[in-house]
Amino acid sequence: MKYDAKLGLYITIAANIIMFLMKDNLNRSEVFSVSNSSLQSMLLSMFSHADESHLISNIFFLLSYSQGLFINNTSSVWKSIPAFLLVYFGSGFGTYLGVIAVGRIHEMTWNKRIQNSRAAFSCTNWLCQKIKFDSVIKPFVDTFTTLRNVDEVAGIEYYKVLPRIGSSGAVFGVMGAMLYTNFIDSPWCSKMGNFSISIILFHLAF
Repeated sequence: MKYDAKLGLYITIAANIIMFLMKDNLNRSEVFSVSNSSLQSMLLSMFSHADESHLISNIFFLLSYSQGLFINNTSSVWKSIPAFLLVYFGSGFGTYLGVIAVGRIHEMTWNKRIQNSRAAFSCTNWLCQKIKFDSVIKPFVDTFTTLRNVDEVAGIEYYKVLPRIGSSGAVFGVMGAMLYTNFIDSPWCSKMGNFSISIILFHLAF
């Protein structure tokens, strides 16, 4: 039990490095696409990194804060592999759900805008119904709405193909857990100084 959390930490770091080395063998635009909601995409995204500097910084922070949270403490619960995996994968899964939710919100907002535009140009009198005016004009209304909001449309389409880099979310979860145990005055975890707390808050904010 003494080395459980450390073993889980090292295996996770190795998985991150292996995934980064295999990035050329993966179709990143498809596997890690925000629009891909498959279980495979969710799991693989927790080990994905944008570039070498992103990989190094995430491993550095994961090592640094895991030492105080999972290794250098007196709690057998925190030192266990399940505790480490729960925090890492729980945070990664939460990040995945958050990204999916943001995408859904964008789509719902845009669909609402389209519906409002169609309603504004709708005609309900008998002649319009006779010639099916709404059906005829709908493509033109949609095109007009799209052209008026081309920046928003471009942002939504870009978001759909944006690669999901979920490793940072998992690492931030470890940082957040360390911050939480520090603020609740936990007797089992190492305490951080004000500088370390400031560093975590800065990274969580930006």
